Amino acid sequence: MEKKYLKEIIMELTLIVVKGLVSEGIWNNFGYKKMPTYRKIFAMIFKKNFQLPVYLYNTLSIIFLVDVANSIKFSSLEKNIKKNLLIGVLDEVFKLVTKVTDSNLVDEFRSTYKKIDFNSSKPPYSFLFDDLKIKLSKENSAKFIVGIINLYTTRHLLDDKSSHSHYLLLDVKKISKYLESIEYLNISEIESNFSTYNLYSNLADEILLE
Repeated sequence: MEKKYLKEIIMELTLIVVKGLVSEGIWNNFGYKKMPTYRKIFAMIFKKNFQLPVYLYNTLSIIFLVDVANSIKFSSLEKNIKKNLLIGVLDEVFKLVTKVTDSNLVDEFRSTYKKIDFNSSKPPYSFLFDDLKIKLSKENSAKFIVGIINLYTTRHLLDDKSSHSHYLLLDVKKISKYLESIEYLNISEIESNFSTYNLYSNLADEILLE
């Protein structure tokens, strides 16, 4: 087994989310050549102009984070390693995302995770279309729906059609296997950071016990 510090794996998992977010292939589905760049202040002032990219940035961040969280949750790692990994990833991703959005990603992530039902006959992404009329304009709603369907269909092209795989966009099983191949060093590193640990401890417990 390869030995790695817990913090190293946390940063690797965070990088997976970041790579997903900046992937041109992801944004192409929504009519963009690449991820739009904008300053947080401009997005707040000119909300109509930045409505779709800001909404996509938030939504995609959550989707990738859900997959990473599930890769930790459904691995065979010990409970304390799972929790410390998850808290570390939540902290790093939320810190990055809040630099460009004023949304409460913690609450959005919590509610999103509870809505997803991989055992439903409906596609797992169907909940993303709830209340779109309130969140987006008619034109942006149409772009979002088409983009999500194309994106999900492409990622799941080789899946067993009789059931939905237990992931949205990332290969959860592959990531889980990688996590299981590591011998973790300094496991209590996250626990020693009391402010971070206490901030996300309840959320991590909710996800791992869901």
